Amino acid sequence: MKAFLIVALCSFTINTFAQLKSTSANKTDTIRVSYDNATKSPDHTSPNYIHTNPPVQCYIDNIHVGEIADISYLNPDEILTFDVDKKSSKILITTKKPGNFKFLTLQEVKNKYVKSSNPIALYLIDDKLIKDSHQKIDEKYILSIQVSASDSFASFKNTQMKFDIIKITTRSKENLKKASTIMIRGNSLSSVIPNKKS
Repeated sequence: MKAFLIVALCSFTINTFAQLKSTSANKTDTIRVSYDNATKSPDHTSPNYIHTNPPVQCYIDNIHVGEIADISYLNPDEILTFDVDKKSSKILITTKKPGNFKFLTLQEVKNKYVKSSNPIALYLIDDKLIKDSHQKIDEKYILSIQVSASDSFASFKNTQMKFDIIKITTRSKENLKKASTIMIRGNSLSSVIPNKKS
């Protein structure tokens, strides 16, 4: 089931929703810039312009949870059915235990866990910028939340709009492995020691 899920996601994303405008030559001295549908490019005729299609939306047990790329926490062994609707750019997943998840929107996560007077927030999940305001995450899958004020960044310091940058780290295998180790750095050597308390 796991192999099928990986192959299905890869082929569906690459073949249908990652079509890029091809260029006549691959030049190493140019930088390709892509614009999503909500962004107006100053020059759509530029050879470096790439138009990206809207992301594939995912539904788990009839709940819209957001973009397919942001549901890596879903264990393939928990999936009962996996259906692809190419016309509407949707992936419909039914799990074996529908009541096993407690999905929260990112705004609900902010309201529940973050103490801040700023009404606006920019969200990142595992260092990926989240643009979908309807994005949801399973509350049990949250490992940690790091909050930074926009004032702490030099590029935002003098702007009138103040907001929070909320970085959510999930309980992925990679993140759990990092959390279970302690890094000790010296002048000449670096060691990794298992953190037995985690």
